[in-house]
Amino acid sequence: RVALARALATGPRLLVLDEPMAALDVTARQEMRRLVARRCAEEGLTLLLVTHDVLDLTALAEDVVVLDRGRVVEQGPTARVLPAPRSDFVARLTGTAVLTGVVDGDAEAPGLRLPSGQVVHGRPREDAPDGWVGEQRHRDNHDEVHEALHPGAPGIALVPPDAVALYRQAPHGSPRNVLSGRVTGLERSGALVSVRLELEEGQRLSAAVTAGAVAELGITEGREICCVIKAVQVRILARRG
Repeated sequence: RVALARALATGPRLLVLDEPMAALDVTARQEMRRLVARRCAEEGLTLLLVTHDVLDLTALAEDVVVLDRGRVVEQGPTARVLPAPRSDFVARLTGTAVLTGVVDGDAEAPGLRLPSGQVVHGRPREDAPDGWVGEQRHRDNHDEVHEALHPGAPGIALVPPDAVALYRQAPHGSPRNVLSGRVTGLERSGALVSVRLELEEGQRLSAAVTAGAVAELGITEGREICCVIKAVQVRILARRG
């Protein structure tokens, strides 16, 4: 806090922060993020932020560049990159679960068949040409490349924590994605609790729920619980490498 205060006291036009909140407790981090955001807005201050904390990005960054071993793997507006990562690396960085399997379905209803045989359905790929399950774009050496998703080919499903709802038993109706998971850990993250889960074939998932839901459902480590995944929030991509 003292270091941030000294930096801001000089009235800078450019502020470079490297993991600025790492040594602060949760309450202090929130206060410092609000302070820096307010100063940037009021004074037109340009901020260059180096961080591994997604909360820093959502609070302070308009644009983001993601580096993996010195290479740019994704860049763009923060509001686009974080909710819908286009790569395995960025997905893991943002807490999005990466499920592996083989591509299943068609352009209107893409899915991923897990090793257990269950299919995780994803949102439709509106940009897919006829005969393709979908199309993804990634940048390699600054050139945009298009990858088709073919049924039976290796693929991944990107599942953000807020796409996962937890139940004691499968809910009534016909949700498309219902999986069974075992709770492996719980961690408080701001106003929510991050529940880490392991599926029957060993793949991992996480859900963001309220503390009240944890108490109501009796969520504890080792408990088996029903996971319902919103298909509209799931992205199906080709698995590279």
